[in-house]
Amino acid sequence: MLRSLLMVGALIFTLWMTVPAAAGDAVSGWQGARWGMSADDVLGAVPGSKRMVKPEKDGYGNSLLLVLDSYTVAQHDFLMKFWFDKGGGLYSLGMLDKSSDGRGCLEAYYNFTDMLMSRYGAPASSKEERNTVSSSFSRLWVLGPTRIELTCMLLPSAKKELKGQFTVTYSGIDTAEASKL
Repeated sequence: MLRSLLMVGALIFTLWMTVPAAAGDAVSGWQGARWGMSADDVLGAVPGSKRMVKPEKDGYGNSLLLVLDSYTVAQHDFLMKFWFDKGGGLYSLGMLDKSSDGRGCLEAYYNFTDMLMSRYGAPASSKEERNTVSSSFSRLWVLGPTRIELTCMLLPSAKKELKGQFTVTYSGIDTAEASKL
């Protein structure tokens, strides 16, 4: 029990240090990366980031150009993915938890939720869906030009390594889009 409380405390402290603004403040990116930066600028701003050998594209002309293979927050090891829009500006960052299974996924989800709620207040939206095949949980904060979305997907009948996945997505949005939320 004490070990679990220490881990939660360490996670909250670490995340507190990595999320730069206080409640009500706008967030304009993640760490040293800011929305709209070029891939070269992000490479200079985020130590350890590197270019993809073979960049990925989505159906809208956006590109996954950079990754950070390992970014550890408390006991969670994340693969960071930096997405750039058609104009070459950073618009999204995905944190994929490489270490979570079903139990770890929910634990990380609730730990991050607690940290973000203490930092930014209640989320703009919360959603939980459960059925016999899967369960999904998501929470969204809108902080000025930034959205922070937590997602946990559980697949109870899957193989152990696929039972759960926790992700954190930071993305830039414009004021018109933010007003629709």
